[in-house]
Amino acid sequence: MEKKKIMIVDDSSFSIALIRDILEQNGYEVVGTAGTLDEVIEVTTNQRPSLVTMDMTLLGTDGFECTKAIHKIDPSIKVIVVSSMMDEEILYEAKKLHIVGYVQKPVDADELIRSIEQVVAVDELFLFLQDHYFAVFKEALMDGMNRMTKSIITYQDEYRC
Repeated sequence: MEKKKIMIVDDSSFSIALIRDILEQNGYEVVGTAGTLDEVIEVTTNQRPSLVTMDMTLLGTDGFECTKAIHKIDPSIKVIVVSSMMDEEILYEAKKLHIVGYVQKPVDADELIRSIEQVVAVDELFLFLQDHYFAVFKEALMDGMNRMTKSIITYQDEYRC
């Protein structure tokens, strides 16, 4: 497993230091920090993190706007919210923006690492299944289509997700 590159988005230097320590002690690489929308765009563009921890309240913006900007640059970047704010409306909006986790402040190290490990595990499982079972799935699908249509269907072009 390659080391995950993580960006921390928070406007509190204390929170950044705390989260950085937790991540680095657990073997993660912090590739940048940001406290404004412009910094988020700059660090994301230059560093291409695989995961971002996102505070919801930032100077001049919020975590949702920053998440939209990140996903505009690279939709595959995962975002975990780390915030003291939590209510139904925030959770609903987070789900719409494909935010993959939510950790409430004050940050519990075990909870943060567990959330990140879940994201990493899902990504690794997807890649494993894609690499090992795509050919099996394709053949089973083709066999089922051939039986259903009583003809021979073949793939002309392959499309991969």
